[in-house]
Amino acid sequence: LATKRETEEQLKPFAGKVEIQYLPNLSVAERVEHLQGLPADNLVLALSYSLDKDGQVINHEKIARLLNQSTPVPVYGLHEEDLNEIVQSVTKIAKRLIGEDIEFRTVLRDKSMNVLADSGQMEQVLLNLCTNARDAMPHGGQLIIETDLVEFDERPER
Repeated sequence: LATKRETEEQLKPFAGKVEIQYLPNLSVAERVEHLQGLPADNLVLALSYSLDKDGQVINHEKIARLLNQSTPVPVYGLHEEDLNEIVQSVTKIAKRLIGEDIEFRTVLRDKSMNVLADSGQMEQVLLNLCTNARDAMPHGGQLIIETDLVEFDERPER
């Protein structure tokens, strides 16, 4: 309840622009049904967890993936994630995706790279990067994915 109040307070600047809905005790199927009734230009941020039929917790990535497969409304589950772990999780698939003509390697920062992100979305971004690299280098090349902290003195120009 305290978290609900804190979240509502943080979202007050968006009043009139954002509708806050709490969907307690809904199954994933019931959430899908609810989301299917929303206009396609809505955005949903999944900040909860669900229980499966055996009472086991379904993590936020699985919920977001299930909802995204079933509804036209994009669903994001932002949580603190280690970017290094996300990169490592797609490495095997990425190597197969880009083929043998492109050398693929990762250079990961020694320490954790905790970011607020949707790991499923980040994985998709990395796989899209690999696909684009493969298409851009039909005769071979090198793809290096590196994680590190970078500080900017000022905002980059667009």
